[in-house]
Amino acid sequence: MPRFNLSPSLIGRFFYHDCERHLRYHATPEQERAGAGIPAAAIDTSPVTRALLDAGIRWEEEVIRTKLAGRVRLPDGAGPISGRSFSIEESFDLLPRLTPGEAIYQTTIPVSVHFLQNYDLDPGMHRFSPCRPDLIRVDEEGRLQIIDIKASEELSVSHRIQATLYVLILEHALDLLGLDLPVDRNRAGIWLYGEDEPEPFDLHLNIRVIEDFFRHRLPGILAGPPGDVPWHLTSRCESCEFYPHCRAEAEASSSVSQIPGLSPIGRRYLREAPWDGGLSINALSDLEAFLRDPESDGCLDNCGSLAGQGDRLRATVRALTTGEVVSLDATSLALPVYEDIAVVLTIQKDPVSGRTYALGFRRSRGKAVYGTPSHEEIFVAADPGDCARVRREFIRALAAELETVDGYNRGRDWAEQESVQTYVYDTYEEELFTRLLEEALDDPVTAEDALRLRFYYQDPGIALGSSHPSTSVPFPTVVLTRESRRLLALPVPFTLRLPEVLAAIPSSRFAYRLDPSSLFWSEHGNAMKSDAIIMAWHGKRPEALDWVRQEVSRRLLAAGSVLDGLRERTKEKLVRWAEKFRFPGSWDAATPEISRLLFIAEYESTMGARQVQELRSRPREARVRDGVSIPLKKSEGNFWKVLTPLDLALFEQSRASVTSSCRTARRARRRSGRSTISVTGAARTPGTAGSASQGSATPSSTGRPGRSGVSCWRWATPAITHLLPRAISRCCTPGSRTSPSRATSTASLLSTSSRRTPLSASSATRGGSPRRSPSPERSAPTPDGSPAMPGSRKARTGRSRT
Repeated sequence: MPRFNLSPSLIGRFFYHDCERHLRYHATPEQERAGAGIPAAAIDTSPVTRALLDAGIRWEEEVIRTKLAGRVRLPDGAGPISGRSFSIEESFDLLPRLTPGEAIYQTTIPVSVHFLQNYDLDPGMHRFSPCRPDLIRVDEEGRLQIIDIKASEELSVSHRIQATLYVLILEHALDLLGLDLPVDRNRAGIWLYGEDEPEPFDLHLNIRVIEDFFRHRLPGILAGPPGDVPWHLTSRCESCEFYPHCRAEAEASSSVSQIPGLSPIGRRYLREAPWDGGLSINALSDLEAFLRDPESDGCLDNCGSLAGQGDRLRATVRALTTGEVVSLDATSLALPVYEDIAVVLTIQKDPVSGRTYALGFRRSRGKAVYGTPSHEEIFVAADPGDCARVRREFIRALAAELETVDGYNRGRDWAEQESVQTYVYDTYEEELFTRLLEEALDDPVTAEDALRLRFYYQDPGIALGSSHPSTSVPFPTVVLTRESRRLLALPVPFTLRLPEVLAAIPSSRFAYRLDPSSLFWSEHGNAMKSDAIIMAWHGKRPEALDWVRQEVSRRLLAAGSVLDGLRERTKEKLVRWAEKFRFPGSWDAATPEISRLLFIAEYESTMGARQVQELRSRPREARVRDGVSIPLKKSEGNFWKVLTPLDLALFEQSRASVTSSCRTARRARRRSGRSTISVTGAARTPGTAGSASQGSATPSSTGRPGRSGVSCWRWATPAITHLLPRAISRCCTPGSRTSPSRATSTASLLSTSSRRTPLSASSATRGGSPRRSPSPERSAPTPDGSPAMPGSRKARTGRSRT
């Protein structure tokens, strides 16, 4: 039995990958790997990997030389400081002499056999080499605090686990040496890239996770043969040296790891077979046999990521084994039947600097507005300092493109206006676009254009601003991978990469082929590899900028072709038409707090209505199973038979919740003697409209006949409960910029906003849409015969009715 090599960094990477094979392979000594059947590790020598290592060294130098200048003790020696460290003797000689605010860089802390025995680990089987935390700093209370320096923009679980292990190892070593130096067991810090101070985090939960891992998980991972250690492929696996071996094994064995989107927890659940008499599910054939069992859906419901996914898994296994495209019994609310103008975006980020370096959009159709049938804009940064320029130019160009159609639609009849829909291929592009708009808002050069775009491309983060859009945009951006996964099962293994999806569902109108170059494409994701831009920035290859520009153009064309191909195969499952385009205006509110409240009410109402519609657009069997729909059958005359049993407790809870809310409001009015705006917590009642529209504001009438009253709101967001008293008091405070009459009108505006879009319990029960004035729209039936969602082909309106 080998003596396994462990370290805080290796254990941290285990939690990052969530892969037992990764830990077992790396913990086995190199000289014993071949005999244990472990393949040779593939060393990554790509430009990005080298740039990441160099960036980490430079960031450590900057923190030590600049941000901690004069406050950190450094080891002697020549060359980069990252290659130096204090010896064990020097480290424990210096630690007692540190003063508050002072730090020591790269001490050497031994891990004794007693530390391993504390966690029931056999020292003859487990070995920890001495560890070197980046910084040990003395805080104001004289405690030693661990700080690790990472050239990363975000605090990850692997960072927290590694720093927590340093804390436990340091504390044990001090106790063993008899040094009475307190160690901070409450907090540690990670000094993230570009920050002026380390990011603190709490240690208590991390300590419990590590103790559980040492005592219960680690012995099992290292006990058996390496071939029996569980594994699963995810997008993070490409950073592992053993990825090529695991990928080849997954393809050769037809592993269930080929199922796109299968989480490590879901994979573990299938492998461990916790159901009665179940066999371990590892291959697609195993899963196919399991899913034939009528009880299989009930077994899957016990795993969060697999619950309700039985039909999708059956279709996916069929697609992967036969090579055919399988249509799912689902409806898309986001993907429109058609739009007059389609805009496809792509945004790519450099993992080394964290900057967005390549941006582009392609507009299709719209000749009546622009005079041209299409238009493409692509921006690539010539160097890291050029990223701000390309961001500004992209924001200006996109705002100008949309401003043109906004101006075209103003003053025209609804039928003559043009609709717009924006698309991105993958979710990472949607996230980068949101972050890009936030950065542009802080730039005075692009702040005005960015604000208009932010008002249209809405998300909850807008609530943090000082001004807010007065109308909601239900689906400002559609993610094609999300809708593809919702509507189709594709014969594409591991992940829905754009080149393979394009080949699976080609467009008959615009057939396009995308050959994935290894320079730009990873095997397990859609984000563009940054090797080419690193070559242009640091490798003296300026021609690589043109390579990047051409690749962005290819991706835009390919995404547009996928959109056409997806529509051709799912047109009967699409129920929404794209909205006529207008930039939303802002709330004309007296204070930012009132504006924020109004936006939250509008946005939550829209999201709540959408959630109800999402539930009602699910397959019929799923709706009936979850109590969303109640199947009826007409018997004789005007009598109807309920075909499934009803849980009357749900209806009793719903009635009790509404009654309690109304009583609370009436008591508050009687105490005050006048109409008030009451803010109460909204309980989430399963099976009611309130649960279906969680996150929406629900008005309930509190007025009596002959008395004037203000609607009582049950707010589902703590932010409103916090902000409302402050906003009202600010409006009514003597000497404020709001006069009493203005305060009254502002409060009235807030109270009467219930007439806009919030979803009431009664309206949710009847149709899932907020009460609005009657409109002449008609509803087209959906494939299962139920009424279409508002906004379907026969209900085209100038703005969303959700």
